[in-house]
Amino acid sequence: MLRDTRKDAAYFGKYIAEQQQRIDKFAGVLRALRGSEKPDAVKILQVTKILSGFQKDLIFAEYSYGCSMALIKKSFSDYLKLIGNLDQLVWSDAIDILSLSIVLDIDCGAAIEDLVLPQDALISELCKQVRMPNTNADLLLFPEKEQVFLACLRGQASVEDLKNYVANEWYAANSDLAWYNAHLSAEDIYTGYWCFAGAAVAKISGFNKESFVGTDYFPYDLL
Repeated sequence: MLRDTRKDAAYFGKYIAEQQQRIDKFAGVLRALRGSEKPDAVKILQVTKILSGFQKDLIFAEYSYGCSMALIKKSFSDYLKLIGNLDQLVWSDAIDILSLSIVLDIDCGAAIEDLVLPQDALISELCKQVRMPNTNADLLLFPEKEQVFLACLRGQASVEDLKNYVANEWYAANSDLAWYNAHLSAEDIYTGYWCFAGAAVAKISGFNKESFVGTDYFPYDLL
C-alpha cells in the first residue's frame, strides 16, 4: 500500500527498479576501483559518495512505495555500510541517519563513529540516543528547522507542537535542500517527503503514534 500518494504505484515501482540498476552499476565500479593494483583513494571516495546518495534515495522511495519494514531495514543496513567508508557527513544526512537508526532500531554507531559530524545541538541529542560519542554542541545550526525537535526532546514542547510543525512548517523550512519541490520536476527524481527526524523525536519523547495519523510528511507507522 502506497504511503505517499504524490506519485502513483507505477512511478515508484519504476523508480525503484531503475535506482537498483544504478546502484548495481556503481557498486561494480567501486569493486573495480578497490581491486585495482593501485587503488585511487580520491576516486573511491567520490564513487562511494555517489553510491551512498543513491542508496539513501532508494530507502525513501521504498518507504513511499509501501515496501515492508524488513526490506527498508535491509536497505538502511546497506546504506550504513557505505556511509562507514566516508570521511564526514553533511547536516541533512547526519540527521536522517540518526533518526532512521532510532525508528528502525538499527545501531548506526559503528558506521559513523569515526566520521566528522556537524557541530549541532540536535545531532548531539540524537547521538545520545544511539549511545555514541557526540559533539556536545550547544547551538542549532538551523534553528528554523530544528527548534521544535530539540524542544520536544528537552520536554519543552508538546505532541501538538510537533504535529503542527511537521504538518505546516517543516516542508517550507527545508526549501534550501535539493529534494524540495522534486515532485514537480519533469525528471523522475521524486522519492517522497518524509520527516524521519520528527518520528525519531516522537519515539524518544514517548508520544502516541495515533496522534500523527494523517499528518502530512510524518512516517507515523515507524513508531
